[in-house]
Amino acid sequence: MPSRHFTMSYDNIRSKLSSGSPIILDGGIGTEGMRRGVRWRQHGIEDAPDVIQQIHIDYLKAGADVITSHTFNLTKRNFINFFRDQEHMAEIGAPGLATKAQQLCSQAIVLAREALRETGKDGVVPIAGSISPLQHLFRPDLSPDVEECYAHHAECVQVLTQGGVDFPSG
Repeated sequence: MPSRHFTMSYDNIRSKLSSGSPIILDGGIGTEGMRRGVRWRQHGIEDAPDVIQQIHIDYLKAGADVITSHTFNLTKRNFINFFRDQEHMAEIGAPGLATKAQQLCSQAIVLAREALRETGKDGVVPIAGSISPLQHLFRPDLSPDVEECYAHHAECVQVLTQGGVDFPSG
C-alpha cells in the first residue's frame, strides 16, 4: 500500500500526465556534483552533503517535477566489483565498506527529502530512487544471469523503499 506522501506526490504527476503536460525530471546529480568539485570516489554524501542537497534544490527551483536520489552505483555489489572478492575488499577497502552502500543510500535520500522541505515541495514532488546496472555500463557482456540480476535489483528496491523514496527507477 503506498504511503500518504507518495499518494500526494504522485497526484501532481498524475494530473500533469492526464492533461498532457510534460513531466520535468531533474538532471544528473553525479555529473553536476563533479562540475561543482565533488569527485565520484567521494560521492559527496559524506564529505559534501551541502553540495548534493543544493543540487537538488537547484533542480527544484528550475521546475523539476521529479527529483532523483543520488544513489546511482551505491550498491553492495558495485562496491564489491572494485575488488577481487569480499576478502580483498576487507583487506584494502575502507572500514565498513560492505555495509557502506546501504548507509550512503539512506543518507542520499535524506538529502533529497531535506531539499524538498527547504523548497516547500515535500508532498508535491516525488523522489525517484536511482538504481544502477550490475556491471559496468559499457560491458553488458559481463552481466550475470537473470536470477542474479533480479535478486540484486530486488535488494536495491528494498533499500531505496526503506530509505523513503517514492518510487525506484532504473
